[in-house]
Amino acid sequence: MPTAYKATGKSYAAVIAWILQGAARLGLAEVHRSAAYAYGYRLLWLADLTTREQDQAQQSRFPSGRRWDRPNGSPPPSRSGGPAA
Repeated sequence: MPTAYKATGKSYAAVIAWILQGAARLGLAEVHRSAAYAYGYRLLWLADLTTREQDQAQQSRFPSGRRWDRPNGSPPPSRSGGPAA
């Protein structure tokens, strides 16, 4: 999916197609593994228990801060490991 993509009501079919294409390219096992890492990291991050190595690994998986944008307006996690102030 393009980095600067902006969704409109008429383009949801394209977004779904990009998601399915990406999932097919990765394979079901990799999608599950990646989701498990992201979920585990989020739980650790919320408890402020992440290590520097975990933060670096997560940063390498999501190098663009724009991908961390959340609908509720919460900031992306800081690079130091804890929730951003």
